[in-house]
This record gives sequence, C-alpha cells and structure tokens, in this order.
Amino acid sequence: MESRVPALKSDFELIEEFQNGREFAFTELVARHKEKAVQIAYSVLGNYEDAKDASQEAFVKVYRGLAGFEKKSKFSTWLYRILINSARDHARARRWKQLFVRPAVAEDGSEGPDYLDRHPDVSMSPRRRVLNEELKNEMDRAMAALPERQRLIFSLRYQQDLPLSEIAIITGSAEGTVKASLHFAAKKFKESMKNYFKEGEYGHE
Repeated sequence: MESRVPALKSDFELIEEFQNGREFAFTELVARHKEKAVQIAYSVLGNYEDAKDASQEAFVKVYRGLAGFEKKSKFSTWLYRILINSARDHARARRWKQLFVRPAVAEDGSEGPDYLDRHPDVSMSPRRRVLNEELKNEMDRAMAALPERQRLIFSLRYQQDLPLSEIAIITGSAEGTVKASLHFAAKKFKESMKNYFKEGEYGHE
C-alpha cells in the first residue's frame, strides 16, 4: 500500500495549535518564515548580523502577541509589519550606539570579516566566486543608495516576490504610492548598475 506524505499545515492551522497550548507549532512557524524575515530585515539594515538580531526580536514580539492573533490578515503580512518596525528600531539604536562605540576591529586591522568571507560557496570556481562577490557588492551598494522606503518596497517586490496589494498592507501605504515608489526605486537601481553590466562579464551572459 502506497504511503502518503502528510499535508503541510497552513500558518493558520499552526497558529490555532499554538493558541490551544501546543507551543511546538510556533517553532515550526519560525522555521518556515525566518529566512525571508532575515532577508527583509537586511533590506532595511544592510547588515546580516543586525538583520538576524532584528528578526529574533520580531519573533519574540510575535510570540507574545500570537495568542491574540485574529486572522484578519495573512500571518506573513502581520509578521513583516512587526519585523519592519523591529528593524527600524534596531537601525535607530545602532545609529545612536555608533556615536559612542568604536566598531570591533579584527587582528588584521579590518572591521571584521564580510558575510561572504564567513560563508563561502565552495561549489564555485575561484574566478566565478570573485565575479559573484563583485556583483553582490555592486547590488548591495545600489540597494544601499536607495532611500529606506524605496529599498524596502523594492526588496519586498523583487526579492520576496510579494504582490503590490500585500506590500501596501505591510508598509501601511496606498497601493498607488507603493507602485510609484517601486518605479522610482527600480529606475535608480538600474541606473546604479548600468556601468557594471556594461563593462563586466555578467552583462553578456
């Protein structure tokens, strides 16, 4: 007899289980959403370690508020709104801290290793790894040059593939405003990247 793979529970089903006292359901919710959460926080903060911290803080707030979640919106929409506020709080705290605290300095005098240096992709050739890192750095710079709101909307649309209607709910904006911000963000991003793609190898692949 052929065995069937159990159907994946929806977010709402996991929330109901949590509200009925089964706390393991929250662990599953975190596992399901934590990767996207870090990516969204990174679009606000521009630093992976800070993004992970902000994401953890957001999930703590979600845990505290989940008992009262009423399913008036998707869980992910509610989570992302909490996450964005958490990331912005984290950014404000970081700016304040930078006024008084010097950055950690590594033994070689640098301000610590880059994320890619700490998590290299060993499956790529050295040349391809360098090219990919160059592209990532250029894209990070292009993203960082965007105003925070445009950067967030750009990330939600093109990195997280969310529809404009959901982005509007998450950011508390009218859908037309989101569409306009996305247009300007995409235009600026393309302008920032045009020289790289024109001169670099990726422009011809």
